[in-house]
Amino acid sequence: MTTLPTGHSGRLLHLDLGAGRSHVEEPTAQEWRRYPGGGLLGVRRLLTDTAAGLDPFAPASVLMLMSGVVAGHRAVGLPTFTAVGKSPLTGGVGEARGRGPFGAALKASGCDGVLVTGRAAAPCYVVIEGGAPRLQDAADLWGLETHCATDVLKARHGDDAAVAVIGPAGENLVRYAGIVTEFTHAAARMGLGAVMGAKNLKAVVVIPAAMPAAHDDATLQRLTAHYRDHIGANPLTAAQASATGFGGWFLDPGLTGYAGVGNFQTAAMPSVPAEAAQLLADRRRDGSGACPGCPNDCITSYDNGIDPRLGGLDEENLAAFVLGCGVTDVGDALDLVARCHAVGLDPVSFAAVWAYLTEVDRAERPPAAMIDDVTARHGDDWFLGEGVRLLAEARGRPEPAMHVKGVEFCRYDPRTSAGQALAYAVSPLGPRYEIVEHDLDFDPDDGPAHGLAQMRALGVDEWADMTHLDAARVARTAVLLDLWSGLDALGVCLFAGPPMRLLTQARVAEIVAAVTGWLTSDHEIMLWGRRRWNLMRLYNIREGIGAEQDTLPERFFTEPVDSGRHAGAVLDRDAFSDALAQYYALAGWDAEGVPTSITLASLGLQWADPRPTRPRVSPTSPPPTPSSVTPCAIT
Repeated sequence: MTTLPTGHSGRLLHLDLGAGRSHVEEPTAQEWRRYPGGGLLGVRRLLTDTAAGLDPFAPASVLMLMSGVVAGHRAVGLPTFTAVGKSPLTGGVGEARGRGPFGAALKASGCDGVLVTGRAAAPCYVVIEGGAPRLQDAADLWGLETHCATDVLKARHGDDAAVAVIGPAGENLVRYAGIVTEFTHAAARMGLGAVMGAKNLKAVVVIPAAMPAAHDDATLQRLTAHYRDHIGANPLTAAQASATGFGGWFLDPGLTGYAGVGNFQTAAMPSVPAEAAQLLADRRRDGSGACPGCPNDCITSYDNGIDPRLGGLDEENLAAFVLGCGVTDVGDALDLVARCHAVGLDPVSFAAVWAYLTEVDRAERPPAAMIDDVTARHGDDWFLGEGVRLLAEARGRPEPAMHVKGVEFCRYDPRTSAGQALAYAVSPLGPRYEIVEHDLDFDPDDGPAHGLAQMRALGVDEWADMTHLDAARVARTAVLLDLWSGLDALGVCLFAGPPMRLLTQARVAEIVAAVTGWLTSDHEIMLWGRRRWNLMRLYNIREGIGAEQDTLPERFFTEPVDSGRHAGAVLDRDAFSDALAQYYALAGWDAEGVPTSITLASLGLQWADPRPTRPRVSPTSPPPTPSSVTPCAIT
């Protein structure tokens, strides 16, 4: 007896651009429960459906835009989607999360994910309507910036159509090109826009239909209303909704020593004019960056000199230019963020490339001009689009390149945040600021008053100096990594969820139950997180990324922080090595960082065990029947 899914369509749309064909897959109820969407289902498919050693730009490489069992619903923390593929920066798993209207449209598209393989013979774009795709010629769109292409596509397919598009950076295979949705919501990190460009795929256009009905919509709306009514009571959610928004965190002078400036050569914050906060407040476009149905307007949009629709600020974007590039005129920095959105570049990676060049060349180039150089890949500037690791290797100066596994560093300094230092090193996705909750939040001096409230539910009941790396820090970091990985697996926005914001672990479980009708718990959220984490680890190991890359740039071990409350802080190499070994043990990995057989068995992942003496059970779903394969020629 077939059980129809609740809250999602239960369908995956497969599209082969080279063959011009598509088919629909309906995974079993058991597969949806074990891999409920996002990067968890995505990395599972990378392991089972792609060959080891595949070039990210090869036609056989797969690019996935994934929803899942709860992501995309118009409720608190849910209007999200996840882009997944093999990262051109790392050669390992690539994941970039996006928020905003595209996630809601994808949920209402008639499918819970789009998996694209092949390479079209000429530029094309995909239209998904009623769960079925059609390919259309994109010759007139190729070369257009993201906002211009989006305008053309909306004029052609209607204002209700949701657009995910690449800019010239993705077309030119810049390895840190992103995917921009609805003008301002970017799935920016790890270069998945370049994977899209390698397929000659300019855009995915979704014409939404009916949203799958939630099992208990009344509970879903009650939880959303509770969040809305209490935003001001939580300092982090209140800050996200404030006039300076999510992206203005660096204006707090008390963060000296917490954020790296330039190429992490100093912690001294740049001298930002006193009127910067007022400028942000004056340029704020209320509601313009809101996610449908979510009351916390995190990705606020700000007026700029490029196009006001490009002005959405994620937490890192503005800081990338102010702290990373020293652009102290916040108006100019807003223009640079918008420019990156227009051409489809990740601002964080771009700022790291700029900072590296500034240090090694000792001559600054204006960031605005360099954005165009990177995007166009002209002449001697071709290598600027390769990312900081490959650029540094080509120049013979790898030491000042601030990256982990090829992913450029975010702005948070690991010398002053011991748990983040460990998380950045072990993360399969590199040093992403949203890998783990920040140590600052549990520091006895700087942590907010409510910092321990939800952590007690995770077994942590005392404050801890954010610079101190001991076994207790390793243990709490391991728990926090599993928690946020579980939220990512579900597609629940980290900036609404535990352990610091209004959604508790119990309320997230309530949301999952309200959407799906599943009897679930916060324990299962952690299990989803561990599955995602372990499968990502196994995929990277398969692709040659092992324990030797679980490290940090040399600067963090040898050059102390030079100013602020944490002046003198530096990572102790022996303590860091001990912490890695302790983390491996807690995670259930062997001394080489490979998940043990019993760890994989405890997660239902025996099929993924890389050890040749273990029986391998194929997890693949039955192939589609011939009647489900549909021609999809470009028109």
